[in-house]
Amino acid sequence: MAAQYANEFKLIVTELYKSGIKTKHISDDYAINDSMISRWSQEYHSKSGDYFK
Repeated sequence: MAAQYANEFKLIVTELYKSGIKTKHISDDYAINDSMISRWSQEYHSKSGDYFK
């Protein structure tokens, strides 16, 4: 079963990514896959910056 992450956590990771921190550093710090960061960033933009829609 795939892990599920809270929208608040996704928002934190996405904001770190948007701030210019490299994907590798974020994935190492939070023990998540690099591709998840990219996917969450795309999801965030597709929802006009609101994970809670």
